[in-house]
Amino acid sequence: MSRTVNNTCNCTCSRTQFGQKIKEYGLIKEKFAQMALKAYASESMAYMLSSNMDRGSTDYQIEAAITKVFASEAAWYVCDEAIQVMGGLGFMKGLHFCIVFSFSSKIVLSSSFVES
Repeated sequence: MSRTVNNTCNCTCSRTQFGQKIKEYGLIKEKFAQMALKAYASESMAYMLSSNMDRGSTDYQIEAAITKVFASEAAWYVCDEAIQVMGGLGFMKGLHFCIVFSFSSKIVLSSSFVES
């Protein structure tokens, strides 16, 4: 997710809309803040879970499930926002957003079938 945020940031710095760089718009700044927050939270949850496992904890299944669901939904959100911010460039296969987007959608769909 961090790579997606960084690639989106690099593309956003050069894109103009209505005669102004889109990085100057408040809504775009908010989108980047939310993307960075979700990426950081997912990474932190994974590190906390792996730390607990390394210390010998045997009761981590619930935390692992929560981390998996949160990270997959965060990946979906980050990729969706990246595609929106980048406009048509977000659908180019060379930027790897389509790959992450398709994998995260499969995880979210499979998680929704479990809940039913």
